[in-house]
Amino acid sequence: MPAIARLVKKGKIVRSTGYRDELHVAALPARNAEKCAGVIRDIFDKRTKVIPSLLNLTMTPSNPILHTARLRALFADWHEGIVYDRIPLFYEEWDDASSELLLACDEEVQRICKALPELDLKYVKSLRKHYESNTVREMTNKIRSISAFKGIKTPAAEVEGGLIPDLHSRYFISDFSYGLAIIKQIAEFAGVQTPDIDETMEWYRKIAIDNNMFHFSDYGINNLEELREFYLM
Repeated sequence: MPAIARLVKKGKIVRSTGYRDELHVAALPARNAEKCAGVIRDIFDKRTKVIPSLLNLTMTPSNPILHTARLRALFADWHEGIVYDRIPLFYEEWDDASSELLLACDEEVQRICKALPELDLKYVKSLRKHYESNTVREMTNKIRSISAFKGIKTPAAEVEGGLIPDLHSRYFISDFSYGLAIIKQIAEFAGVQTPDIDETMEWYRKIAIDNNMFHFSDYGINNLEELREFYLM
């Protein structure tokens, strides 16, 4: 991702902020990473760095952890029939409950990475380091203060009487079913316990409008050895 992009007016205006000085590039098959880095460098006119495997990008705890932890913390008690007068802004009104879950899930991701040394996942940067925040309060204050996150609303749908979570939003459909679900399956292959990720996925399944999830088995990957072969070929 070269920057953070937000839709202003569909088909007309997109706002981009937080441009990065260097882009990390990986590929499948891994042997094509150098070639892909050259293409990306030419397109964006940015420095590029080849990283060991695409799994580093898959496991990066941005949207799959950041978004899912926040949504669960915000809507932990929501069920059909509950309507809100107001829903807090996604980042500017971030709270300690969201930070606590975020840090717990982030730690579980790091444990998964440590359990797979042969896949060289050192580029999966902990959110503690990324946001320079080691405590719940530090994380809350940090996320609230990021200028690129200002004004971003929580995905919500208008209904009679107020607002409900927008379960059709990519924050729900993509980041759980094709983000956190993938991390959970990798944890299972590696034999790593992830109680907070498990509880977050279970919460989502109870409210999801579509329980279709990504499954490695659909692509012939059923165990750790097959996962290694796929990402290192």
